[in-house]
Amino acid sequence: MKKPAFSASAFTLASLLLLSAAAIASCGQSDETAGKTETTATTDTAAVTETTQEKIDPAYQDNLGTYDYQGEDFHFLLYGDGDPYNWSEVDVLTDGENGETINDGIYARNLALEERLNIKVTGQFSLQANSLLTKAVQAGDTTYDAAFLRLSEAGVPTAAGALYDFNDVPHIDQKKAYWDQSIIRDLSIGGHVYMMTGDISTIDNQATWIMMFNKTMIAEHDMTSPYTLVQEGKWTIDVFSSMTKDISADLNGDGNYTMNDMYGLSTTMDTAYGLFYASGLTFISKDENDLPYYNLDMDKATNVLKLSGEIFNEGNRTLLSDRIKNEIDNVITGIRNAFVEDRALFYAEVMFHVANLRQMEADFGIIPQPKYDEAQEHYITFVNPAGSYLAVPAAVKDLDRTGVVLEAMASASYQYLTPAYYNTALQQKYARDNESSEMLDLLLQNRVYDLAMIYGWGNITQGYADLVQKNNSDLASMTAKREKQVVKAINKFISNFEQ
Repeated sequence: MKKPAFSASAFTLASLLLLSAAAIASCGQSDETAGKTETTATTDTAAVTETTQEKIDPAYQDNLGTYDYQGEDFHFLLYGDGDPYNWSEVDVLTDGENGETINDGIYARNLALEERLNIKVTGQFSLQANSLLTKAVQAGDTTYDAAFLRLSEAGVPTAAGALYDFNDVPHIDQKKAYWDQSIIRDLSIGGHVYMMTGDISTIDNQATWIMMFNKTMIAEHDMTSPYTLVQEGKWTIDVFSSMTKDISADLNGDGNYTMNDMYGLSTTMDTAYGLFYASGLTFISKDENDLPYYNLDMDKATNVLKLSGEIFNEGNRTLLSDRIKNEIDNVITGIRNAFVEDRALFYAEVMFHVANLRQMEADFGIIPQPKYDEAQEHYITFVNPAGSYLAVPAAVKDLDRTGVVLEAMASASYQYLTPAYYNTALQQKYARDNESSEMLDLLLQNRVYDLAMIYGWGNITQGYADLVQKNNSDLASMTAKREKQVVKAINKFISNFEQ
């Protein structure tokens, strides 16, 4: 979690601000294969955005010395096509100041970086970034000094040995607060770290799975505020399940439940994962050598599966995006509209979508996914792997220079981007109450990534989601069929990795 010295609450709100009002596919990407687009960051020194004057916490200050790279280009390969709705990495490049706070924060960050190191930040987008980088490394092509790669496709370059271990990149101090400690903890393999994030990008926050509730509907149904439940440690999956009952209504009386009726929950199938991970479950653990192995708490997982299946399938409780494909072209708009129009008590999505609720008349609140039970210590938040994360190609012109630039960029991102997010959050007021600020801090404190989902070992995560969708609680049969595949895939991965 990014915890700036000046305001954690305002910063976490600010992480929403790269968003715009149009809908995006929940965690998908455009089917269009985009070409490479060259962009160069402007270096006009006359218009540097002023950064905060408050003292910077030493945890956010880098320990770099003085460097002069003689105006050389530092070239990024960036996942995407430049459109944030396709999960493009848009936090790296800008053409100059335009009065938009976040853009100008990126500009100021790049300008400070370029002046400090005498470099020029450049880059290119590609929806095939992961495979493109892998092929470049295999060919000995040193075009790319660093990359932001799609996390859900991380297995391609990692298995091919196309990425440097960040432990081997000079000057990168992983203990600094501007690097996200949760991704280092969860995705390291044998102590090796191949992808990073932190203040250098906002996508990890945008991809965080959250829950929203309609305050008007909560009051109309005389329910306890979810804020109170969260604060008292009573926001559990059982409570959530009970609150989604008896809400649905066939508003037009035609005997069919469509996207225009009323529901307890409006969401996509990814909430199956949201509830699973929020319960403290994972498919993969790591041993004393930090190597992954299959490990699933069957009793707990079966109970969560049963409750999730009921929520998704029984009593017309849930408006699910997959079920309205014949009603609307953009199913993400369909499930969001139910919440905006006071026809869904809860709405679960990635944080990306909060800005799309700006025109909603009813007040809404933001909360974490529910815990398994009251005994669970923390609320845990799932990070969807749709976004892109920092990586270093195994073929670079100058590894020492890459380490210096990335460390300085991460530090400068805290100094310039974070204040930009902070100020924009206050101006735009995406969150409508103080409690939402508190909740955003809470749900970002304990985030998890799962190697099984990212690397697709045995396709076990999809198997679980399929059971939820079918309201089939026979987890034992599914895992019995797939466990050998999972173990085999992990062992093969480790073997290749060690080679």
